[in-house]
Amino acid sequence: MKKISICIPVYNEEKYVILLLQKLLAVDFSAHWYACEIIIVNDWSTDTSESLILDFIKTQPWWLFHYSKQKNQGKWAAIKTAFAQATWDIMVIQDADLEYEPND
Repeated sequence: MKKISICIPVYNEEKYVILLLQKLLAVDFSAHWYACEIIIVNDWSTDTSESLILDFIKTQPWWLFHYSKQKNQGKWAAIKTAFAQATWDIMVIQDADLEYEPND
Protein backbone atom coordinates (compact mmCIF):
# COMPACT_ATOMS: atom_id res chain seq x y z
CA MET A 1 0.00 0.00 0.00
CA LYS A 2 1.38 3.40 -0.96
CA LYS A 3 1.27 6.09 1.68
CA ILE A 4 0.84 9.79 0.95
CA SER A 5 2.01 12.90 2.82
CA ILE A 6 -0.10 15.98 2.10
CA CYS A 7 1.92 19.11 2.81
CA ILE A 8 -0.02 22.34 3.40
CA PRO A 9 1.78 25.70 3.60
CA VAL A 10 -0.43 28.28 5.33
CA TYR A 11 -0.10 32.05 5.40
CA ASN A 12 -3.09 34.19 6.39
CA GLU A 13 -5.72 31.71 5.21
CA GLU A 14 -8.30 32.08 8.01
CA LYS A 15 -11.09 32.14 5.43
CA TYR A 16 -10.20 28.78 3.87
CA VAL A 17 -7.94 26.62 6.04
CA ILE A 18 -10.64 24.88 8.08
CA LEU A 19 -12.77 24.23 4.99
CA LEU A 20 -9.72 22.73 3.32
CA LEU A 21 -9.00 20.46 6.28
CA GLN A 22 -12.62 19.33 6.42
CA LYS A 23 -12.52 18.53 2.71
CA LEU A 24 -9.29 16.58 3.07
CA LEU A 25 -10.62 14.56 5.97
CA ALA A 26 -13.69 13.71 3.88
CA VAL A 27 -11.59 12.15 1.09
CA ASP A 28 -11.66 8.35 1.12
CA PHE A 29 -7.96 7.66 0.60
CA SER A 30 -8.49 3.93 1.04
CA ALA A 31 -10.44 3.94 -2.23
CA HIS A 32 -7.14 4.79 -3.92
CA TRP A 33 -5.06 2.38 -1.83
CA TYR A 34 -3.39 5.18 0.09
CA ALA A 35 -2.87 5.85 3.73
CA CYS A 36 -2.48 9.54 4.51
CA GLU A 37 -0.73 12.00 6.80
CA ILE A 38 -1.43 15.74 6.65
CA ILE A 39 1.36 18.16 7.54
CA ILE A 40 0.37 21.79 8.08
CA VAL A 41 3.05 24.47 8.24
CA ASN A 42 1.88 27.89 9.37
CA ASP A 43 4.31 30.44 7.90
CA TRP A 44 3.86 33.03 10.67
CA SER A 45 0.33 34.10 9.76
CA THR A 46 -0.82 37.43 11.19
CA ASP A 47 -4.53 36.55 11.10
CA THR A 48 -6.33 33.85 13.10
CA SER A 49 -5.09 30.93 10.97
CA GLU A 50 -2.86 29.58 13.76
CA SER A 51 -5.57 29.46 16.42
CA LEU A 52 -8.09 27.99 13.98
CA ILE A 53 -5.66 25.23 13.04
CA LEU A 54 -4.80 24.46 16.67
CA ASP A 55 -8.47 24.26 17.67
CA PHE A 56 -9.24 22.02 14.70
CA ILE A 57 -6.46 19.51 15.23
CA LYS A 58 -7.35 18.95 18.90
CA THR A 59 -10.24 16.75 17.79
CA GLN A 60 -8.68 15.14 14.74
CA PRO A 61 -6.82 11.92 13.96
CA TRP A 62 -3.24 11.34 15.00
CA TRP A 63 -2.03 11.70 11.42
CA LEU A 64 -2.64 15.45 11.28
CA PHE A 65 0.57 17.31 12.18
CA HIS A 66 1.17 21.02 12.70
CA TYR A 67 4.34 23.11 12.63
CA SER A 68 4.61 26.85 13.08
CA LYS A 69 7.42 29.00 11.68
CA GLN A 70 8.86 31.67 13.98
CA LYS A 71 8.96 34.22 11.17
CA ASN A 72 7.52 34.49 7.69
CA GLN A 73 9.91 32.85 5.25
CA GLY A 74 7.67 32.31 2.24
CA LYS A 75 5.79 29.44 0.70
CA TRP A 76 8.84 27.48 -0.43
CA ALA A 77 10.35 27.51 3.09
CA ALA A 78 7.06 26.22 4.50
CA ILE A 79 6.98 23.47 1.86
CA LYS A 80 10.58 22.48 2.65
CA THR A 81 9.67 22.27 6.35
CA ALA A 82 6.73 20.03 5.53
CA PHE A 83 8.79 17.83 3.22
CA ALA A 84 11.45 17.43 5.92
CA GLN A 85 8.76 16.09 8.28
CA ALA A 86 7.03 13.86 5.71
CA THR A 87 7.52 10.17 6.36
CA TRP A 88 5.65 8.45 3.56
CA ASP A 89 6.13 7.37 -0.06
CA ILE A 90 4.39 10.14 -1.99
CA MET A 91 4.38 13.84 -1.14
CA VAL A 92 1.92 16.37 -2.55
CA ILE A 93 1.35 20.05 -1.91
CA GLN A 94 -2.15 21.30 -1.13
CA ASP A 95 -2.51 25.08 -0.94
CA ALA A 96 -4.54 26.28 2.04
CA ASP A 97 -6.60 28.62 -0.15
CA LEU A 98 -8.20 25.69 -2.01
CA GLU A 99 -6.30 26.45 -5.21
CA TYR A 100 -6.32 22.68 -5.80
CA GLU A 101 -9.37 20.47 -5.30
CA PRO A 102 -8.67 18.01 -2.44
CA ASN A 103 -10.49 15.17 -4.22
CA ASP A 104 -8.05 15.41 -7.11
